[in-house]
Amino acid sequence: MTLLDEWSNKTFSEARQQELQQFTRETEIRVSLLPSPESARQRLTLWKELLGTGASGPDVYAIDVIGRGF
Repeated sequence: MTLLDEWSNKTFSEARQQELQQFTRETEIRVSLLPSPESARQRLTLWKELLGTGASGPDVYAIDVIGRGF
């Protein structure tokens, strides 16, 4: 399984890596991480491109959404 990762924070990355290792032990599903661009605008452009073209991967998108009250 391929994960397009949004977070590059070292502390979070280490915790995430431990969780992925545990996931692999429990499921025998190996997860490959793809880094995403640093800026939000570049990430959005990449996601739109991948989703719009029907690309075969990544399998999972790590997306953080901040909602605004209307």
